[in-house]
Amino acid sequence: MDIERIYPLGKPETDVIKREILIENILYLYLPEEWREYFIKPRFQLLLGRSSDIATVDKIEDVELERRRNVPLGGTVVPLALGLPGIVHTLPVEFDYSKIPRRARMVSAFTILPFPENAAQRKRQTYKEALYDHEINIGVWLYEGLHGKIQSK
Repeated sequence: MDIERIYPLGKPETDVIKREILIENILYLYLPEEWREYFIKPRFQLLLGRSSDIATVDKIEDVELERRRNVPLGGTVVPLALGLPGIVHTLPVEFDYSKIPRRARMVSAFTILPFPENAAQRKRQTYKEALYDHEINIGVWLYEGLHGKIQSK
């Protein structure tokens, strides 16, 4: 934990908050082929959300995902409608960049699923059918489309 000075929008004074710093994180992104060039040679620094959360690309590879039944999902965010247990958050799905600061144009409810550490968690976080990544031994939930059309491929 660390403390960080923040500057609330529209207020002249600052505030201090506690902020958890995570190190040695691993993020797997399953992206369409046309995005590959943006990660091979990014025009800007890669971030995990905030300007101080800098990321690097270790490798880019094609992954063969297999459609399976009763797949454990974890270490990801899935639509609330799946009914899996986890932490529920309403998150922006689409932004309006025509104004500063940007504003959420569309929000949806999601469940944050921890990566299953044991067999009991894997069983609780099992979904009826999803894609499966053999390399990391977990199901993968893919999102596609715009305007809230969120689904597994």
